Amino acid sequence: MSSNGLRERPEARWALWSGIAGALAATALSVKGIFASGSSTAALGFIAVPLVAVLGAIPVGLWGAALGHVVLRRRGVVQSGATVFFAALAIAAALPAAVIYEIQHGLRLEAAVREVLAMDVAELDRAYRESPWKRDRYFLAAMAQIARRENVQLTQIPYKGGSQVEIALLGGHIDLGASEFSASQIDAGQIRLLLLFREERSSEYPQIPVLKEYGYGDIDAPMFMNVAGPAGLPPAIARKLEDAFTNATKEPAFVKGIKEIRWSNIHRNSKELTEYIARSYENYGKLMKELGLAK
Repeated sequence: MSSNGLRERPEARWALWSGIAGALAATALSVKGIFASGSSTAALGFIAVPLVAVLGAIPVGLWGAALGHVVLRRRGVVQSGATVFFAALAIAAALPAAVIYEIQHGLRLEAAVREVLAMDVAELDRAYRESPWKRDRYFLAAMAQIARRENVQLTQIPYKGGSQVEIALLGGHIDLGASEFSASQIDAGQIRLLLLFREERSSEYPQIPVLKEYGYGDIDAPMFMNVAGPAGLPPAIARKLEDAFTNATKEPAFVKGIKEIRWSNIHRNSKELTEYIARSYENYGKLMKELGLAK
């Protein structure tokens, strides 16, 4: 069949619009990942955007053509043999079937994680050997969460910074890591967030639980930026500066910028921040002493 004949088929329009949708979706995700990356060379990723768009358009376009053929044949607009029809039906059903499978897979994994969090050491050992999820890092990380509570030994590997932790995790040199990770790697599926070390769920990642949901309400990892002045700063000046910075955090440009870099805009006034830092200092002081890192 000639290319003109293909363009004239009723399914062509279905393939065209589906392919365009696939290309746009792939482009949007790619560009989002580029802007979310903190790398100085991230802009080079724009070179590959057209290729990513094509790779997104082709399979989705084929799916659209198959779906169009099934719909149009059922309406009597096109004719085809049984073999062609059932092949198109199988292709058309593949995408929603894959989506349903991934959703069910995620729900089953979530249930398995909840179960493992209640296990003792003997049950953990049996789950590690027998569970169908034993090779899933999400499942293994859930087991690691209760390692300290159940006196399970882990090998702790120190790194000089979060970037080294991320490289080691991506390279398969460690099974799990606790750090700040690049949003681009998370969006690309190269890194899977398991837990957030914070008080409440994040609006950026609302599906990711926090430790206190699993009974660890006394553990967090405070990472914050704050504005401080000298100890003798007059109260009137301190209040004026506090009001100015409070208003700044509500400015649309500030809110937009914080959202773009996947940070959380959590505001604490002077009293709240002082109490939070003191509480964190005390909690981590106790933890460091328990780990033998401080006297």
